[in-house]
Amino acid sequence: MKYSNKKNFIFYNIQNIIVILVPLLSVSIFTRIFSPEQYGLLALAILFGNISSTIINFGFHNAYETFYFKCENKNKKEELFNTLISFNIITFLALLIPVYFFIDTICYLFNVSKANSEIFLFGYLASNLRTINDYFLLKARNEKDSVLNSILKIGVIVFHFLLSIIFVIYLNSSIEGLVFSQFYSNLFWLIVAFFLLTNRKLIFKTKVLLNTFKFSIPLFPRILTGVVSISYDKLLINILSSAGSLGIYDIATRVSYQCINFFNTLQNTFLPDFYKMANNRVKNQEKIPKFLMKYFFIAILFCQLVCYFSYEITSIITPKEFHEAITIITILGLAMSLIFFGTIPILIHLKKTFLISKLSVLSLIITLIIVVFFTQQYGILGTAIGILISNIITQGIAFIKTYMIYPLRWDFKNILFIYLYLFLSSFVLIFLREIELFYLFRLAIKLFFIIFLLYYGNRYKIFHFQAYFNEILNQIKNTIYFKSN
Repeated sequence: MKYSNKKNFIFYNIQNIIVILVPLLSVSIFTRIFSPEQYGLLALAILFGNISSTIINFGFHNAYETFYFKCENKNKKEELFNTLISFNIITFLALLIPVYFFIDTICYLFNVSKANSEIFLFGYLASNLRTINDYFLLKARNEKDSVLNSILKIGVIVFHFLLSIIFVIYLNSSIEGLVFSQFYSNLFWLIVAFFLLTNRKLIFKTKVLLNTFKFSIPLFPRILTGVVSISYDKLLINILSSAGSLGIYDIATRVSYQCINFFNTLQNTFLPDFYKMANNRVKNQEKIPKFLMKYFFIAILFCQLVCYFSYEITSIITPKEFHEAITIITILGLAMSLIFFGTIPILIHLKKTFLISKLSVLSLIITLIIVVFFTQQYGILGTAIGILISNIITQGIAFIKTYMIYPLRWDFKNILFIYLYLFLSSFVLIFLREIELFYLFRLAIKLFFIIFLLYYGNRYKIFHFQAYFNEILNQIKNTIYFKSN
């Protein structure tokens, strides 16, 4: 079943509210049970899982999205889906054997005692199952079925949370209980998704796999740099600082990375239509930016909430030993806000895979130089500052290069104003917090900043609030009418 963009937008944002609130609730509970050092161990275990799953995937998620919209009929789309997910499962299981036998060595490489080998093994299992589940989420999104996509994503998150409660509180498990629950949740919903989103026929087309490899091989340098990108900051903190600092930084990233989760939700809404419009760039040179600007505005509005309310979020969900994360959340939130235009897969659509890899390598070099320097100088706060500075440089380079190849009529004036407004207002709030200005004054200033951005977006017709408000009212009325009949 397909839904309109407005309905999909509503469903995906309901999904996003749950996907954001449940992990925050989890952090609120478990930071009162586990120490920053234990969260540091958890971060390393999940990090190992993410590294392995990223390499094993071979960039096939990007290939699936690109080829899906080029497939001529439903059978071709099913062949594509079944071939790629089957290959991913085979590679995951094949590598499980050496991971199992060398898990102690892997722990040593991460500077962790082999007594923690079990949590690293389950980190591998949980992360790879999540990567496989992502194929089903992509399939539902490509078919514009926001309801099924939301059921799967919310199901994994909520089931993970409930199992975490069972493992940690009722079964008295230590920090590894959080990884066990993630593994069993992803396994359960993988089985559910298999029955809901496949024709349950074994289809493996060698030709499809070879074409996918031809597309993905030029992306392999990007995959390797991506592996480093998701790991360098935490590994750096683990080496230069302590497990406790890593635990605090991990909590900060869990909160600030909700910006990325929100961007992914917006991407679920706009991506199918973007691919269709992008096939005729000349005709839609002005239409594409206008279509995407409202999503950009909503993305920045969400980042604004994360940056402004880092004090409130951290104070509510964590005990005092984690409160060093407050300023780090704001700075990382600003860094994440710069990634929005990177979620628009223009270069993937154009199959500029070598260029993507070159940009990824350049970005990694710039990021490592800057982040290593700032981490050495200022600790975990320096890590966040380094990431912010490097994102300004690397995302700017990527945007300019993409614009040179695929020029679209972006509203640069409004884009620059919104970014400057977000950055300046966030730094003002950091300053006011540092000088300990009376909290109610700070809260009033935050609300004013938010209201002004809403006014600006509505005034310049970047986002039409009335249209979406009316859509929500209609949905509520239809639901009430349906129930009454």
